[in-house]
Amino acid sequence: QFKRTYSNKYPTLTDSNNSKFWNQKNIHEHVPLVNNPMANERVKLIANYLEKDNYRKILNIGFGSGDLEAQIVDSTQKFNWTGIDISSDSVRNSKNKFVKFKFYCADILKFKIPELYDTIIMSEVMEHIQPQEIFQVLNKVRNALHKNGVLIVSVPLNEGLENMINVKSNPNAHLRVYTPMIIKT
Repeated sequence: QFKRTYSNKYPTLTDSNNSKFWNQKNIHEHVPLVNNPMANERVKLIANYLEKDNYRKILNIGFGSGDLEAQIVDSTQKFNWTGIDISSDSVRNSKNKFVKFKFYCADILKFKIPELYDTIIMSEVMEHIQPQEIFQVLNKVRNALHKNGVLIVSVPLNEGLENMINVKSNPNAHLRVYTPMIIKT
């Protein structure tokens, strides 16, 4: 029953998630972590989790401005790090800043994940995927995780997407609201 709500039969929002949109958001409108307490806390939580593990092969899907990469860059000897993002500018900047990491410019729906990973991170990504495509993405992610691998997911809560749509404003190009119950399901 639940999975049917993700079918093409239900209306979808206009998808503005493309390289041009994210070049603007990630590079030109980027808010430094020091000025964004929620993002700062999220990045620190993920970095602290990763630091507690031994060597990890990590894939960061939708790495954006590279805030997490900047947080863990001093631990590069511990990580085999790969990132993918739809923003060509984010990929170019990150390749220059974090030369020991691998970065790809790609849409997760079209990207063939090249290997298996111990940890896959999707921080503030799922809400940017059309509902009818999310299970395809999650299957792809599951197939790219080692048997006992870890998936780290974060999504915004209580952002008022429905109200934003009613006033024809969707500044972050979100396509789906997620609740704790939806994530658990």
